[in-house]
Amino acid sequence: MSRGSLLRVLMAATLLGAAGCHNMLPIRPAEIDNHTWPKIWVTTTDHPTFVLEAPAMRGDTLYGFVDGDYREIPLPQVVTMRGRRGARTRTAAVIGTSFLAMTGLLVYFGNRSYVGGNATTCSSGNTTGDVADNLPVPCCRVNPTIPC
Repeated sequence: MSRGSLLRVLMAATLLGAAGCHNMLPIRPAEIDNHTWPKIWVTTTDHPTFVLEAPAMRGDTLYGFVDGDYREIPLPQVVTMRGRRGARTRTAAVIGTSFLAMTGLLVYFGNRSYVGGNATTCSSGNTTGDVADNLPVPCCRVNPTIPC
């Protein structure tokens, strides 16, 4: 696997992992009064979607804070309201898949040969102080007379 391919796989896994941990659920006005939503995403008829923090309902008016400013929105102007919840099953699936992928990569890199063909590996034979460096390297790097 090339370095670019590995980077693409890791980026895709990160994006999927981030998306897998939460659900965006539609909210009905009756669900807002139970204070289970610290913030909601609201789309109105005349504005793009914005985040409403500390949402509450009073009659047919939705109110809360947008970027720190108090705001009241009449319910007929609200097109959609969505809230974010944790997705336990998907989060567990992402964690399990990540664990299996990392285990697979460790097994792959731990068992692959260092060079192609029937080449053998040797110890570098270098010493650092009193400790011998026994890192396996292709024999052609230790002894230039051996072909790689």
